[in-house]
Parts: sequence; C-alpha cells; structure tokens
Amino acid sequence: MSLFYDCSLKINEIVNQGGRVLVHCLGGISRAPAFVIAYLMDLRNIDYEEAFALVQDVRYCINPIENFKVQLREYQYVVRARSQNQIGIQREKRALDEEERFQSNVLYINLE
Repeated sequence: MSLFYDCSLKINEIVNQGGRVLVHCLGGISRAPAFVIAYLMDLRNIDYEEAFALVQDVRYCINPIENFKVQLREYQYVVRARSQNQIGIQREKRALDEEERFQSNVLYINLE
C-alpha cells in the first residue's frame, strides 16, 4: 500500500511542476489503473468505487486483480484518515495564527 502513496506523491509533484505523467503497464488493465485509482483517491479524497468509476469512464476495460482491489479498498481508509488529520492540523494552525495575530497586536511597554 505504501507504493500507492509514494506513487501518488511523485505524480502530484510532477503535475504541480507543470509536467504530465503517463502511467502504464504491460496490458493497461490491472497495475496501471490501480495506481491511477490510488492517485485519484488521494487527489480528490474520494473512495475506491468513485475513483474506479472515473478511471473506467476513460478506459472501460480496466480490471485490477483482486489483490489490488483489496489493497485499494483498504487504502481508502488511509486516505480518509490522512485527510482528517490534515483538517485537524489546519485547525491547529489557524488557532496558532490567530493567537500570534493577537499577541502581535499587543504593545508591551516596560517602564522600569
């Protein structure tokens, strides 16, 4: 499963730099679609079924092997947990930013 995440990070890095990525395997039916599905799950924070449907709309003949399907269904929980963690981190960051703004608006004068 960590390969899904590593691959998603690499694809995202290239795309963010304005690049394009071709994901391929021997037949284009199992391995490549599995990694594209994982990438879409990460990118859009969607579940396996929705990502599968998006890929299948573009390439109707996809059919990841059962082992990939199981891993991708498990991976959707990893994606969801990571997303929830990011939301928590963003909330903490906003709270710290607000605290910093409050502290920066306070004028301290030492009259000793």
